[in-house]
Amino acid sequence: MRRLSMNFNGDQMAARSYKHVTNSTMVSEFPAVYHVIKGSKVRLDHKIGQNQGVLDNDDFLKKMIREEARIEMKTNQTASSLTREDFNRLVESLFDEYEQEYQH
Repeated sequence: MRRLSMNFNGDQMAARSYKHVTNSTMVSEFPAVYHVIKGSKVRLDHKIGQNQGVLDNDDFLKKMIREEARIEMKTNQTASSLTREDFNRLVESLFDEYEQEYQH
């Protein structure tokens, strides 16, 4: 898992989400999932850092995760091949990770 987190610049949460969605520790096996998580997670962390209140609203947080993942899919050609099933699992996984990380 440590090697996987290195692919996400040491971000353990992103690494756990990747492994949860793909059941793999090799980013080369699922490049679309990797790029969507890596790109959107940075923006999500920034937004949450600016307003931690979003963590109190589950529906808003899920919507924000979906929007950031879609933005990444549109801006990254590799990420655009993400399947709907993987997209939904990715959103749920990131949501669960944020919930665990920032439990009140």
